[in-house]
Amino acid sequence: MTFYTDMRDLASELITEFGQSVTFTRTTAGAYTPGTGVTTTSTTVRGKMFVELYGVGQVDGTTVLAGDMKGLFSGTTAPATGDTSPINGKTYRVEQVAPVNPAGTTVVYYDLQLRA
Repeated sequence: MTFYTDMRDLASELITEFGQSVTFTRTTAGAYTPGTGVTTTSTTVRGKMFVELYGVGQVDGTTVLAGDMKGLFSGTTAPATGDTSPINGKTYRVEQVAPVNPAGTTVVYYDLQLRA
């Protein structure tokens, strides 16, 4: 194993221990289905996530708003901007996704900005 693979495994263990299970839903345009009238399709991304509020010094009122949450996500597939998930009784939307990938070879975890 490489150093960053070990770091990914450690991050996954910590996020699993201290975080919660989450399911993000991605709704995309699809073909029209006459029987149901549905023109969208939904896919899900599952994983574990540790969430916390942004610190006072991080809230700038433009990019990061009061009430935004920071999520440290561990999963095989990354959520995308626009995906939604119920977290602690509210539905949050992914505003930004930043893979933490120090060497450019192994994603250790995903840093998410979430907004209700």
